[in-house]
Amino acid sequence: MGASMAPNAEHSMKPSAPLFSATALLAACAFTTEPSLDRRIGIIESEYLHAHTLAAPDTVTRGQPFSLTVTTLGYNSCWQAAGVELARNGSHATVVPYDRVVGESCSEALVELPRTVELRFDTPGTATLILEGRRDSGEDQEVLVRIEHSIIVR
Repeated sequence: MGASMAPNAEHSMKPSAPLFSATALLAACAFTTEPSLDRRIGIIESEYLHAHTLAAPDTVTRGQPFSLTVTTLGYNSCWQAAGVELARNGSHATVVPYDRVVGESCSEALVELPRTVELRFDTPGTATLILEGRRDSGEDQEVLVRIEHSIIVR
């Protein structure tokens, strides 16, 4: 991740590179006044996750915003989506989703936690979206994974 990650993508971001700009648009449940210290990188790979982890178009129009949806897995009803962080490097964009546990009396049902991110590529060609998250390994150790998605920018 490193220094190029946004400190908190729950607020609008100003584009820092002319080739690409991004703004995170979060679901209403992601907005909270709680400190972000309890945020954890979301689970994007699990046998229990039935939604598409990354739903994004294959082709977009340069200069036009488009939306993608990132879905993570929560272990019970107290899990909530807690925003994303975005990093940009030329025609590459990295999205890292975060979740948090809020509450004490939770149902044992697994929950899928979608959030929407709006992006815009300004230069034609091929762009790459990289989704970074955790694998539900069934163990206490944290396993980080990446999913890549190519987008044609016309």
